[in-house]
Amino acid sequence: MALIFDFRWKDDLIPVFQTVSNGKFEEVPVYKDQPLFLSVESAPLICVGSFQNNTYSPCSTKTTGTKKCETCKRMEDYFPCQFCNGFNCHQFRNEKIENCDASHMVYLALFTKDIVKVGVSRLTRGKTRQVEQGSHFTRIFAEGLSGVAARRMEKILTEMGFPDKIPSSQKKDFLFPEISLEEGKSVLEQKAREATDFLASHAPEYKKYILSEEKFWDLRPEYTADIEELQNSTKPFHFFSLAPGESLGGTLRMVKGPFFVVEAEDERVALSAKDLVGYCVSFSPCENGLKTNVALQSSLF
Repeated sequence: MALIFDFRWKDDLIPVFQTVSNGKFEEVPVYKDQPLFLSVESAPLICVGSFQNNTYSPCSTKTTGTKKCETCKRMEDYFPCQFCNGFNCHQFRNEKIENCDASHMVYLALFTKDIVKVGVSRLTRGKTRQVEQGSHFTRIFAEGLSGVAARRMEKILTEMGFPDKIPSSQKKDFLFPEISLEEGKSVLEQKAREATDFLASHAPEYKKYILSEEKFWDLRPEYTADIEELQNSTKPFHFFSLAPGESLGGTLRMVKGPFFVVEAEDERVALSAKDLVGYCVSFSPCENGLKTNVALQSSLF
């Protein structure tokens, strides 16, 4: 058993569970098309602690009922970045945030035909950022900005209607968006033109950062070897959140952002790895398929 601290994508595009066991911080990689077993211990949700300056610290108050208490959140390196829009940095921390002066990019990420978000990432984490949030297609809109300038451009573009956040509760509906590569490119090209025109009239000083040539990423191959085969499977498919005392065993067919699709003998089950944060989980072999209480199990089919 190990406490799930977080689920992340490494820069080499390997998804890992970050775990704590006997006070030791470790990373457990998961691999597509390989067996995956998850059993949640019957124990309360507990604050996972904090990670700062490459050092793990357990929660000093052992807070229960939350994945991360406010004290532990504020201890972490990038806590202020969650709320920064480039215009309000002084409200969160006086000292300079590490990597804020590094070269950043502003991107347009497509999740489905009607939802394209604007976002910011360091150039060195560009593709990793797209994969960890589960973007289907992404177009790099601007490059070479500081962290502050990138956040300001992002903030300005939200004023024309681009969302800058999409909750997981919404993303789970877009595991298999019905949009082709050609359609995705066309949608993002149109959105990029609209964003360019908006900046020209509202913030022309940012024009120099906008890329003149298309830089487009198709992220689908990073998630699964054959997304169409998985999408067209005739096995029952349902989304589920494992609770204490429940388990899931099968073959990991897809990892898209924080979402897993596990194929068992008689079903396909999708779940968010983030839902396991704060629980103690075993990766040891367990029974094939989703195992929960009989009443709920029956209602899924």
